[in-house]
Amino acid sequence: MVVSALAVACTVGVLAGCTLVRPTQDDARKEEVTGTWVLDQQFDTPEVPFVSFGRSNVFSASDGCDRISGTWRITAARDLTVVVGPHAESTCAGKALPIAAMQADTARVQHGDLRLRGPDGTTTLARTTADGVGKQARPIGYWVQDHSSDSAYLSLRADDSYRLYDGCVTREGTWRFSHTEHVRLTPGDAVVGTCPDGAEDLSASTRARVADDVMTLSTTGGNRTGELHRYRL
Repeated sequence: MVVSALAVACTVGVLAGCTLVRPTQDDARKEEVTGTWVLDQQFDTPEVPFVSFGRSNVFSASDGCDRISGTWRITAARDLTVVVGPHAESTCAGKALPIAAMQADTARVQHGDLRLRGPDGTTTLARTTADGVGKQARPIGYWVQDHSSDSAYLSLRADDSYRLYDGCVTREGTWRFSHTEHVRLTPGDAVVGTCPDGAEDLSASTRARVADDVMTLSTTGGNRTGELHRYRL
């Protein structure tokens, strides 16, 4: 049986064991689909929901609040395969868009529109080159210590909320970003879990410096608390 599509949702706490038999990719079909695509409707969300199929087979998508990243491939028969990394359950208004891309069996461009066909029908998307849509002006997404199932992570959402897990403590709060001070984390009062004495306490982080795909975290006083990497499959 030919596997025409496979969407592996590696949700938080289940990062390991995501394997995929990759079909032969077709360059002509890849060129058709490559780009950033949106629904022909407006959403009251922090950012415009989108799906993006990159030339280097990098996949990214947003429901308007959270971003998902992964890889994609397409065959000459237009069979689409999307594999995604860790992400929270999609709850934002534009959640139908990344879900449609992850569940799609085929992708076809007709009359300039991208048609994703999956078990729930066909989703039609329009290509966009609008400034800011799908761009990484802010470090939204998942940052991890490693690819293990219990890895520490920092999830930065487009709605300016975050969740930080250091392996034993989970803390949530709000964040903001500027090119001068990079990431500033403002933790809330609620803390879940405790760390043993001497454990690296990433949850105490209130600052982060971003250099390419590396994020270095520290306290307000400048004490380094750890290092995370942008999640890549």
